[in-house]
Amino acid sequence: MLRTEFKRRLAEQASGAPPSPVGAGGRLARIARLVVAFHNQAASGKQREAILKAMVRLLMEIEGRPEDDIASLRSLSESPDVDRLYRRRAIYLLSTLPVSLDGTTADAWADQARKLTGEVVTVHGGKTIRQALPGGNDWHEALHVLPSACVPCATVHEAKGRDYDAVCLVLEKESLDAVTAWENRQSDTSEALRVLYVGVTRAKKLLGPRLNHTQYATMVAMASVDA
Repeated sequence: MLRTEFKRRLAEQASGAPPSPVGAGGRLARIARLVVAFHNQAASGKQREAILKAMVRLLMEIEGRPEDDIASLRSLSESPDVDRLYRRRAIYLLSTLPVSLDGTTADAWADQARKLTGEVVTVHGGKTIRQALPGGNDWHEALHVLPSACVPCATVHEAKGRDYDAVCLVLEKESLDAVTAWENRQSDTSEALRVLYVGVTRAKKLLGPRLNHTQYATMVAMASVDA
């Protein structure tokens, strides 16, 4: 667990999480990245909502919606019915398309993506769905990363109320200072200490904090407060 988005990005790299699905690239590659990210066990609820919105924007792009409308999702916010329609379409694609190339080929995956996308949107400008979703070099790179191979990660705030058999807790300087303060009984009310306590007590069986070895005993004591 982590306290900042910066630490989240580092942890995602270490856990084997695929690259961010929201970004540049061809439409087919973006769909593939979004599908993989949607099924990633390491994704938080906030991240899955961002993935869903990214897929909605991509569908609107294929339909030829105005760029400012795609960026702001204004038409969707003004019409709950339209918003629900696009979200259902996005969820349909994200949950139906294969999450990897296991048992299939890149060409077959692309054909299925085009077929399913063509079922939920109408391509603008008289183009075919193949023209709207062309292939390209390495578009299927994300499909070689299995979501099950990734390690779930979250900020401490996101993990509040949950528990896990094993937790690796990555600490910032503020948290390390809080450990020292708690050990010396200098403070028991700081925000850093409260966040640290939440992180420590998420582990049911194994806690692996990243900290100075001299503070290990203190962390064990904190984890045992409720025992």
